[in-house]
Amino acid sequence: TKGTTYFVRAGNHIQLQKNPVDSTSGTGTAVNNSFGRTIFYTTVAGDSFDSIGYKFRSTTAQLLQYNPSLAADRPIPVGTKVNLIPG
Repeated sequence: TKGTTYFVRAGNHIQLQKNPVDSTSGTGTAVNNSFGRTIFYTTVAGDSFDSIGYKFRSTTAQLLQYNPSLAADRPIPVGTKVNLIPG
């Protein structure tokens, strides 16, 4: 939250997001299965592995496993249909 101060002790490690979450991230088209679970998501400008993972409760490793054409060190092209479950 804004205005909150956090202290990190010397020797401790913190993990920061690789890509900041853009205000447009997560606004792409989602396709659900008959159980209401989202199985595909079409990316928009501002989406990243972090923002998609946050929205759909997935890790970058899972997203990469389900989408072998994507790479963690490259941006996700706009309009990419991302698999959110295996198969």
